[in-house]
Amino acid sequence: METKTTTGNVGTALTERDLASILKVSTATLRAWRYLGKGPRFVRYGRIVRYLPSDVETFVNENLVDPAVAA
Repeated sequence: METKTTTGNVGTALTERDLASILKVSTATLRAWRYLGKGPRFVRYGRIVRYLPSDVETFVNENLVDPAVAA
């Protein structure tokens, strides 16, 4: 998979709290995912972490499970 950096939607980057609310998980879960190398890609500015909406959408799409296939 090609890694592509984009600055087109940086202004709409989500905070950890924003994403936790969207995904209905805790901020601790997001931190654990980052530590474990799971979860959506993120941008780090020193200690500040932000998530680009396009990376969140990719993460969700890559984790879709088809019940017919999963069984």
